[in-house]
Amino acid sequence: HRVMIVETMGRHAGWLALESGIAGAADIILLPEIDYDLQSIIRVCQERERRQRYTIICIGEGAKESGQSLTVRERIAHSPDPVRLGGVGHVLRERLQPHLQSEVRTTVLGHVQRGGDPTPFDRVLATQFGHHAAQLVLGGQLGHMVTLQNGRIGSVAIADVANTQRTVPLDSPLLTMARDIGICFGEA
Repeated sequence: HRVMIVETMGRHAGWLALESGIAGAADIILLPEIDYDLQSIIRVCQERERRQRYTIICIGEGAKESGQSLTVRERIAHSPDPVRLGGVGHVLRERLQPHLQSEVRTTVLGHVQRGGDPTPFDRVLATQFGHHAAQLVLGGQLGHMVTLQNGRIGSVAIADVANTQRTVPLDSPLLTMARDIGICFGEA
């Protein structure tokens, strides 16, 4: 009889929360790209309390409630990126608990989620990336980075992607699939 909130990294892009939420069978996934409505989350949790024993919520560190601001863990004055996000899972727990009979717990994965042994896919992909990078250097194509797009290894000029962020598009097939299988994104 618990609601488990798992906070992932991701700042302003919800890919980690989205993919780990789907992989971990989360019932609710909250992304930086979609402001959430607290009442919608309460409603889903209460419905699940009546028919199930648990609810899993995966929340990206940059997610925020509609009309609220980002949850800032700390500010580091002399850093090129002084704002450190974190703690949104704890904020959500405090907001949810008064409305639920279930105990609400939060786990912040942080950099732990970067750990673990590489899978065979990871090892093969790393070897492919290394090989392609070496080929770029041998071919005199400096200032490029190796990519994986549509299942194919390629490259792009670093200048074309530097200082950009790839957020989850609201028409992403992953969002559509997740909604179709009943995952809530906290939308009103």
